[in-house]
Amino acid sequence: MWQYWVLYLCPIVCLYSPFKVEKNFKTILWITYISILIFVIGLRHRIGGDWHHYLNYFEYTKDSSFLNIFRISDPLYIIINWIGAQLSLNIYFVNTICGIIFILSLFYFCSKLPNTLLAIIISFPFMILVVGMGYTRQSLSVAFILLILSLKNNKFFLKYFLSVLAILSHRTSLLIIFCFLFPYNLYKKNILIALIASFIFSLFAIFVFYMFFSSDISHMYGSYVQMSLSGQQYSFGVYYRVALNLFPIIFFILNYSRFAKLYPDSNIYLIFSIIMICISPFSFYFSTLVDRLTIFLTFLQIALWPRLINLSENRKSRILLQTSIIVLYTLVMFVWLNFANNRYNWVPYFRD
Repeated sequence: MWQYWVLYLCPIVCLYSPFKVEKNFKTILWITYISILIFVIGLRHRIGGDWHHYLNYFEYTKDSSFLNIFRISDPLYIIINWIGAQLSLNIYFVNTICGIIFILSLFYFCSKLPNTLLAIIISFPFMILVVGMGYTRQSLSVAFILLILSLKNNKFFLKYFLSVLAILSHRTSLLIIFCFLFPYNLYKKNILIALIASFIFSLFAIFVFYMFFSSDISHMYGSYVQMSLSGQQYSFGVYYRVALNLFPIIFFILNYSRFAKLYPDSNIYLIFSIIMICISPFSFYFSTLVDRLTIFLTFLQIALWPRLINLSENRKSRILLQTSIIVLYTLVMFVWLNFANNRYNWVPYFRD
């Protein structure tokens, strides 16, 4: 467990350190920290609730042709498995490649925020520790979503390309990706064109959703709906994760006019905030489904807290709010590592 705390405390120490370092030395520190995180994610052994599922995916690709592997899991993730198997490598190769994509994307996303170190601190307890080290396919998809959010609005083709990669990494992200692909700029031109575009886009969304999920709808319905209603499947941590997203969302919506003046992409964050608010009540009935969707919306708390702090013109207020947020996430990490029902899947890090 101490490995997680050391990695978590490093950015906190840097954030409050009174010493200033040269740019070159700071770059070395960043590269070192990122490299350690990648190795911790990539070389983990039997860490995460789905470890055995991922191991089975890799073993299956060893004796499968390239065309047959797509029956196993999501295309991009399984291709990485297949390449590793063809090179006579192992699951650690797969986890390392996914870890590189995930960590680099996350840090690039955080670098675009007003307080990069705070964003990383917020990311650690759930995004890095739980998703990065436990849900490999989701982490790969989240990585591409973070890159989309980091791009400027005029990078349309690159956003579409990254959207495809996100969907190929984990099909559930399709529900989130459509929000990026919607032609919002049409609303500024002509309301009739916008309505027509909305109708066409909705039909296209339904068609693609059916194409991707037609073979999995019954399985997903059984896993996420029927088992949740019968009490056979329940995500106990969903309420905490939903609450961690809702806290900054409330402040964001209350101060939206100020956000919009400083940050041109506030409209997309508003849309995702509304989605998060709408799905939150369903956590009482479909906890697992909401928990899975929340993974793809965790970027809200990572982005909104640093921006919210940046709105304050009073330095003491900024420091107080920043410290309060760090204390909150430190408490969340402490409780999760010590009392969570599935903590044994992450603790200890070194296993036989």
